Amino acid sequence: MATWQSWLFWPDNTLASVLVLALIALPFLYGARIPVPATIRSLSRLISNPLRITARWLLVTAQELRARNQIVLLAHGREEVGKAIEREFERIAKVVQRDLHGYPALQRKLMDEITRIEEDYKKCGEVPMPPPEWTKAVAVIAEIKPSGDGLVEKILDDISASIDKIYNKVVAEYRRSYGERHKILKGFMPFWRSVDRTLSRVDQNLTSLQATASRIDAQIDRYKEIKSGADKVEHALTSSATNQFIISGLVMLIAIGGAFVNFLLIERPMSAMVGGGDYILGNIQTSQVAAMVIIFFETLMGLFLMESMRFTHLFPLSNIDERMRQRMVWISFTILLILAGVEVALAVMRDLIVSADLALKQTLGGG
Repeated sequence: MATWQSWLFWPDNTLASVLVLALIALPFLYGARIPVPATIRSLSRLISNPLRITARWLLVTAQELRARNQIVLLAHGREEVGKAIEREFERIAKVVQRDLHGYPALQRKLMDEITRIEEDYKKCGEVPMPPPEWTKAVAVIAEIKPSGDGLVEKILDDISASIDKIYNKVVAEYRRSYGERHKILKGFMPFWRSVDRTLSRVDQNLTSLQATASRIDAQIDRYKEIKSGADKVEHALTSSATNQFIISGLVMLIAIGGAFVNFLLIERPMSAMVGGGDYILGNIQTSQVAAMVIIFFETLMGLFLMESMRFTHLFPLSNIDERMRQRMVWISFTILLILAGVEVALAVMRDLIVSADLALKQTLGGG
């Protein structure tokens, strides 16, 4: 109260004091009507200009980041689609090399066998040879009416017996010939079954090639869309990248949790092996470092395995040949399997140590 009343000419009369102060301030306010707004505008410009420059810089930076992000997304999409197309072509090459490389020879063999079978079928379809000319004479004799003459009847009986004998011989010969041809045709049945299976397999491979070609066409169409840089493609790639980031984050959390549980399982038996009273840095025990080394080495082998199987692209392993890549896959898998066996042994040892500790506590408590 005393502070602001000290400005009053008459503390008992506040209104009059305020009026006098206003009258005194009017000339000063009138004189400051031009410099004060100018000063305020100068201060405003002094503050607004850096803010405006900062806003423009942020806007340009945002545009550059967006353009760079678009370039990265499209490049990543082209790379993924290109790798998918490359895998499809590799799959086609394997199918062609494995199943279709002998198709021309198979076709030639098949055509030769079909020609042979057609010839055999034609032979099987041949009609018997026409009867000889003497059969006409026999037919004329057969038209002779029985007259009771014994000589004629004997001649006719002999002719009939001869004809029956010849007929039976001819029929037997044709039956034997047809039987041989049927045996030949029967011998082709396994080949026909094999050819049928081979052609069925070729048909399946061709169907698989057709499906793969359809997938390649779809991937090429997608590659063209990505190369054109359409907005819908950018939105789709952004959504896909966001989903992959979320899924990768969840997988990383699960992996970290698994590594922590794994560390708890093997830390105690490692302390029994390397000594639990030795410290390296501060409160970090040697057993803890040894357990972390095993876990980190497992992680490294897992990364190399994923890289060798082309699931990830953290290391520049794309220039190695296929044989070296297969070796890396098997070496990484073998080392990872050995480390998993070591951890299983350590986990079993931990159970034994815990059981021994419980037995010791019970013994001491009972004593």
